Amino acid sequence: MRKRLALLIGMIVAGCGTAPALQETMTLTMATAEPAKLAFAFPSPRGFGLPVPVALDLGPMPTLKVAPQTILGRSNSHLLGWCRNHVTGHCDNLNGKLVAMRELQPTWGDGKALYRIGHGITDGRSDYAYMTGYHFEQCWNVRDQYPYDDIRGGIEEADAMGADQIHVVNFGTSDPQEAARYVSYLDHVGDANRLRYPSTAAGARLFELGNEIAMKRERGHETWAPDEKVYAARAREFALAMRQAADGPIQIGAVASVNSNWEGDGWSGGADTVKHLIEGMGDQVDFLIFHGYPAWPVVREGDLASVLAQNEWNRKQLEDVIWPAIQATGRPVGIANTEFSTNLYSDPLHARGMFGALFAADSVALAMNQRLLAAAEFCFSHDDHADAGFFYDDDPARPTPIYAFERMLAKHWGDVRVAATATEVPTQTVTGARGQIQLPLLATTAAASQDGSRAYMLVVNRSNDQEVRCRVDFGFPPAGVTAYTLASPLGWDAKDASVTTQAVASLAPYGFQRASVTILEARR
Repeated sequence: MRKRLALLIGMIVAGCGTAPALQETMTLTMATAEPAKLAFAFPSPRGFGLPVPVALDLGPMPTLKVAPQTILGRSNSHLLGWCRNHVTGHCDNLNGKLVAMRELQPTWGDGKALYRIGHGITDGRSDYAYMTGYHFEQCWNVRDQYPYDDIRGGIEEADAMGADQIHVVNFGTSDPQEAARYVSYLDHVGDANRLRYPSTAAGARLFELGNEIAMKRERGHETWAPDEKVYAARAREFALAMRQAADGPIQIGAVASVNSNWEGDGWSGGADTVKHLIEGMGDQVDFLIFHGYPAWPVVREGDLASVLAQNEWNRKQLEDVIWPAIQATGRPVGIANTEFSTNLYSDPLHARGMFGALFAADSVALAMNQRLLAAAEFCFSHDDHADAGFFYDDDPARPTPIYAFERMLAKHWGDVRVAATATEVPTQTVTGARGQIQLPLLATTAAASQDGSRAYMLVVNRSNDQEVRCRVDFGFPPAGVTAYTLASPLGWDAKDASVTTQAVASLAPYGFQRASVTILEARR
């Protein structure tokens, strides 16, 4: 297009023979013209009189609009969350990491991130002989044997980071009574276990009934969760016992999927699973759980574009299938994504580098737009494996781009969610094993300060190939705009990336760098 434009101008110049006059009278009026049109003023064919405007239509320009007056609800700080996947005695530089993670506590919403305690140790996995299920009363003072650990280790870490807690209880190899004692230990200062094994626990309000119990490899699946109906019947018994043991209101989540596909081994899947879980548990289920790993029908091994397309597939699945199924039950049940990462275990560069940060930002943006109750990155620490998302070489002085993204979001966001629209955003066709999906190159979400003095837009440029230029409209004429941008010249292939801060001179248009995460902050 640029070559054709230059050629056209050259032809006009040559034809008129008035190059100096053209240079003096040609005006670029992008700020005031219609989107994506360049308005040039050329001398009249006779060389006299007023210039004749010639509009060259370069196609529609993407437009991002924030509606700060349309408040959708309070911003949820639990959308910054992390899974615990270690034991206290096997976590190098733990204290330094905990100090560094305090930097990720959000300055908006309720001001606390979420720490997920329990993960895969809860039910035990049949593909690992030593994972026979977690029984917290058998693990006092054990802090150096995976997957078993004194429950107080996780509680102390959450306290050190200033985070709230969500606990995963053993569903597959336990019973409702043990689950009730677990809740009692967390909630009651006078609890018998707590008197013997003192804790700083200040109570927990969020619980999950099993970890990926819809999968065959989890112990207890065949007996207690061969399908969602059997699971729901027993889950109701757990929930009733747990609520009775709690000091105050608690929220209990039921497993609805082993990944982003809302499926399980022997389970109906999709809307039917949702219907059966809510009917079976009745008023004892507060939210449904899925894990946001790349698993959609066309994801292909080694195809990064298909990995990054996951959250667009998630959006369509949630909006077209899952939320309507919940609404059809008539019950106010929420949704939580309690584990997500790129799942690129054999590719640590992309799992933990800039590509991993893009996937994390995309997952959080989706969670904000879909008003999820939680979103937890997997994981806080796992030696130096690819799924340990926050530090290289277990060194708190070497944070990953995933850490950089969460720190940027923690410091620059608003207390309320507000409406936003994105139109004419270019897309790319992502082709995989069993289908295609049209992937918008930008993912967006917006927020505002409680007093309305500031508005924010988070923009993820999913493309590794192109900058995307947009008109950005905050719904008011800003007194100033600051851009915080996480990016690297290496794009998806960057191991490290940094956040730059700069004042924005113009939003008409504004260019979002390839493979970047940007937060625009507008001040009235």
